[in-house]
Amino acid sequence: MAENNVDNKPVSGILVPIAIVLGGALIIWAITKMLSSDTGYKRLVEELHSKTFGNRWVAAYELSKYISSSQIPEEDVPWLVDQLTTVYEESPDPRTKNFIVLTLGALDHPGRSVVFNKALNETDEKILFSSVIAIGNLKNSNGIDFQSVIKLLDSDDSGLVQVAILALISHNQVEAKQKMLTLLESSSPAIRYSAASGALAFGELSALPVVKEIFELKASEQLDESQVQALQLNALTALEKSKNLNNEVLNFIESLSQSDLGLVVQTRAKQLLIMLKKP
Repeated sequence: MAENNVDNKPVSGILVPIAIVLGGALIIWAITKMLSSDTGYKRLVEELHSKTFGNRWVAAYELSKYISSSQIPEEDVPWLVDQLTTVYEESPDPRTKNFIVLTLGALDHPGRSVVFNKALNETDEKILFSSVIAIGNLKNSNGIDFQSVIKLLDSDDSGLVQVAILALISHNQVEAKQKMLTLLESSSPAIRYSAASGALAFGELSALPVVKEIFELKASEQLDESQVQALQLNALTALEKSKNLNNEVLNFIESLSQSDLGLVVQTRAKQLLIMLKKP
């Protein structure tokens, strides 16, 4: 009988640590499961809705990163868009709103246009910039208030005007052409050149001389090297969208493909030329 008791003691001593290990493993599994692709974004949405959660913008930021790097089940997208729309409408915090716009920009659902249109009427420049970038990247622009995008061409923010022009070109908003033509008189070189690219994209060949100037630019106090290259690439994007390409424009693009403007611009011009010459 005593022998049996001795045998039981080590068994009991082993069972306790095993239980602890198993318990710890279950806790780790539960946390991992909570943060996995099927529940992680739902947890962040709950934090966005929480009345006691002090830093909602942190949750919005984490959600924007999560959505851009993870695949959301298709059946959950309408629910997520609806939840984010509600949080956007209720939140007074511009940081939270900005990250919600960024998050919606990565979701493919027509319901997101509700938030984008609201964002176009915000005063916060980050929200405005994020909304225009998101709109420019849309495959389907149904429901977007492009009149509000056109109004942004009056902004003093050069960067905002440039992305607005690109968004308007991307979605063929020809009614913006006249406004772009007035911007050819802008004192800002970046706005002037972007407007010329936009006008040319809408078939206004009178803007071609100004567009040609873009490819003669050198880095200066007003425009650094990266800004010059960005203007040149934007101009090539505009030329791709152009509705009125004549031999002069095609010859100009061909000259760019053989220029010494740098490999990035030269390669983009070659790609564009091949695309435009396709039957």
